[in-house]
Amino acid sequence: MKTRLIVFSLLSSILFGQWVGFTKSINPDFAVGSIAQSEVAIYEELVSLIDNSQTQIDICAYDIELQTVAEALISAQNRGVNIRVITDHDYLAEEGLISLQNAGVTIIDDAFGVLNSGSGEMHNKFVVIDASIVWTGSYNLTHYGTVSNANNALWIENTQLAAIYMDEFNEMWGSETMVPDENNARFHNQKTNNTAHDVVIDGYHYGVYFSPSDAPTQHIIDAISTANYEIYFSIFAFSTDEITDAMLAAQEANPDLEVKGLFESTYWNTSWSESIPMRGEGDRAWANPAEVYEDNVQADEGLKRLHHKVMIIDGQHPSSNPIIITGSMNWSANGESLNDENTLIIENPSIANQYVQEFAARFMEAGGVIEPLQINLLFDPPFIDFNTVFVGETSSRAVTVVNTSESPIEFEIPVISNNISGILTDGLPLSTLLPGDTLSFSVNFSPSYHGVCASALDVLGNDGSPISSSIDVLGRGVGNGDLAVVINEFMANPTQVADTNGEWIELMNQSAFPVRIDHWSLQDNDGEIFQILSDAVLVLESQAFFVLSVNGDAATNGGLDVDYEYSGLILANTSDEIILIDENSTTVDAVLYNSSWTIPTGKSLALDDVGGWNPSTTQYGYGDFGTPGALNEYQVEIDKQYIAKSYNLISAYPNPFNGTLRVDIASNISNEYVIYSLLGQEITRQNISNSSSFTWRPHNNIPSGVYWVVLLNKGQRVVSEKVLFLK
Repeated sequence: MKTRLIVFSLLSSILFGQWVGFTKSINPDFAVGSIAQSEVAIYEELVSLIDNSQTQIDICAYDIELQTVAEALISAQNRGVNIRVITDHDYLAEEGLISLQNAGVTIIDDAFGVLNSGSGEMHNKFVVIDASIVWTGSYNLTHYGTVSNANNALWIENTQLAAIYMDEFNEMWGSETMVPDENNARFHNQKTNNTAHDVVIDGYHYGVYFSPSDAPTQHIIDAISTANYEIYFSIFAFSTDEITDAMLAAQEANPDLEVKGLFESTYWNTSWSESIPMRGEGDRAWANPAEVYEDNVQADEGLKRLHHKVMIIDGQHPSSNPIIITGSMNWSANGESLNDENTLIIENPSIANQYVQEFAARFMEAGGVIEPLQINLLFDPPFIDFNTVFVGETSSRAVTVVNTSESPIEFEIPVISNNISGILTDGLPLSTLLPGDTLSFSVNFSPSYHGVCASALDVLGNDGSPISSSIDVLGRGVGNGDLAVVINEFMANPTQVADTNGEWIELMNQSAFPVRIDHWSLQDNDGEIFQILSDAVLVLESQAFFVLSVNGDAATNGGLDVDYEYSGLILANTSDEIILIDENSTTVDAVLYNSSWTIPTGKSLALDDVGGWNPSTTQYGYGDFGTPGALNEYQVEIDKQYIAKSYNLISAYPNPFNGTLRVDIASNISNEYVIYSLLGQEITRQNISNSSSFTWRPHNNIPSGVYWVVLLNKGQRVVSEKVLFLK
């Protein structure tokens, strides 16, 4: 039997994707879809990410003052998460950094190493968590950065984006390990343009540029040249003539283009401030001044600041490819050519709209006038959550769209027929909706796999371009039967290659339905863990296999065909744990082996049909023994007519248990159940004819441990569940 693994793209922003937050208020009148998170203590969101981290955190921060963040990082380190910290040389004495140093966290600054002197600023504000989440923005980890300054932060979950930021971090760190290399660490002008710059997430382009190596100013200018309707900006320090000149050229080419901006008041009247020509003064005065203002940020304590480094291009026009520019870089010579900075240029209408909401509040606060673009199509409901639906079944929701304007609107909602995600709609053809009129259509959810399905319904204008993403759709497919993805085979001690090249683990989906496994993880009890991360959805079909190895190269891993290469988990040759965790942190399966087991040399241990483990006798690759990607020698392929679909064993409770285990089943068939030890020893067997449940009360001589509960129908195993008995 071959491994059958479905890999496909899916709109995943609802499940995994993104968060945007602001320290000050927003104006919800400008919201198209989600209302932005405002007046938040941004560090709390970062602490939440830290608390949920599993493998590694790389934090590159200008200033770490907040003790709460330091304590979260220390707690993460104590549970086995690797922590690396880079900061600015002038801020080593901050309270949070001192706490981290006292806890043994490795910290370097921009004066570290033989190549660096700390002469510029290490001004970055980014964090990479578990090689999958990137956090950045203008926000410094300080008290006044939280309560006094107007700041923004966002995080995005994408492994490609995270890899770019990790490459930049490693260049400054001087290595990819936990130990910084003083001979290779590079800051400021020692850095080179050595990272990728382009990522596509959910169909939207993200550009990443680092100072001083990547010339971010030119990319900002390139973005300005795309403006069709408006350019909004909020900036702490702005002295770069080229950016001002690009906005002027765009306005002269398109007199209808709106240029609105806010300057931090500290630098409003400095001789180098670009506010001077933009408001029509000085040698480079604009003939038609832009609508620019000195900020009026309010703060109850401390020195208030407009601390953003934000530009929004066509943020109120979803059909015009909105762009949001954020990050740590002020638009200045030092920001471009000396400091360590990051600039993120995002072409995503949803994120851009959230920044428009905050900009509108600051602009009006400073005395400016700005009107929201009228999107006059309202949807009821604006968000659909189907909750759980059994695989193969269908749930429907009716949606009504109403024209709240005083003019007819021509639009369409395209038919969606995504058999993979299961999100379906009959849509609406190109229609003209008169003022006050309504139209209705249905959205259906028919999941094809166990796991989360997410999508969005786009509304198109009469030219076929999107005018809004008005309805987000979320649902979770649930298998109508036992969810039995098991650890089916593992190789702890290969002989043809070293353990570090040849260890592997095989999963098998014994369910009657496909199961989504991306964002699942494998770990032991000693803090070793890795997560199955993918920018696409990974679905493991019924009765199929998924082989994971420390080395994905068949030429050096012993001739193994690998579905996923992992790191961070080492299989001991004496005693260890392999624990499979789903995306909700629920244990799906576990193998706990110890000195009472015999771990064979050059042979995998393979699961049999009654839950026992046996050494493999079939050679693969270069000569080790195992059946990776295929049925084990001790297993018989189950006829799918016997795979449970109308009853389940998932409701074994309590699990873990220390007294009586109760298991609910269907009552319309005659069955028996068998309890096996993890080594395959039969503990008990009972008939359960015409009963809706059964209980197991282990004898006093039964030791604590993991046991298999196996349900039989006419002698055939139909479902099985692992339970944990604690005495």
